Amino acid sequence: MILTVLYKVLWAHDYHLAIFADQPLPFIRARLKQLAQGDLIGRISISRGPACNYITAAGIAALGLEQRNIRIPNMYTFLHSLAEADVFTWLSLPRQKSSIKLGAIITERDIAAKREMIPAGHQNGKQLFESADRGIHCPDGYMYVGDKLVAIEVERVMKSKTSRTHLSDNIASLHERFRRQIWVYEKEAVRRAIEAQKVIYGDELIMVDLEKIRTDIGKYIEHLPGEISKKSGRIRRDLIGELMEVIPLNRIENLYDETEIELEV
Repeated sequence: MILTVLYKVLWAHDYHLAIFADQPLPFIRARLKQLAQGDLIGRISISRGPACNYITAAGIAALGLEQRNIRIPNMYTFLHSLAEADVFTWLSLPRQKSSIKLGAIITERDIAAKREMIPAGHQNGKQLFESADRGIHCPDGYMYVGDKLVAIEVERVMKSKTSRTHLSDNIASLHERFRRQIWVYEKEAVRRAIEAQKVIYGDELIMVDLEKIRTDIGKYIEHLPGEISKKSGRIRRDLIGELMEVIPLNRIENLYDETEIELEV
């Protein structure tokens, strides 16, 4: 279970993995040390914080899944990657009416691993290639909700004065392929920018505060089991489920293609 989670996300802290494994934190911490000793995972601390755990090539081989690039956590992407891990974990938490398991969430790492390349001419006698999804905004993930696809976007901060236009362009791009969009924000400026887009897109845009996500995760951690499931006979909750198909962005149907537009006119 630990390796499966780390196969999908860039990296995870011990509390993310304890939630998915539905096991006590001390047990997960001990298991992570064992996995690191066996070279199935790597562990690195950013700014002396808790360890960021990531899968190795040996870990992927142990899973029997297709190899993908190994990305070692770094301080430049740390905050965004942490937010992604928190969001994917939060979406997978059990809920009364409906639950989304991690296997139904296609992460940014999943998308990158399945990106298709197409010929793009020649240079110095060599064939050049480019991404088939060039020009399509890549979300931080998307998830299956029934037979519909919902985009997931994490926008913590406004990076510049042009970010508002950039954000609206990204929403418009996602609107072409996804029925709904979940936008997670941290700063007030981002919240206001997304809220302004709701005038155009209405309920298609779902806004979630990153602080709420982390509060919910904190409360869930407080009630993690105190005993290992195998020893107690407790039935473990499955928050991972079946790994769903990763559809490359260029193969996701455009909901507003030219044929539909002509018919509407």
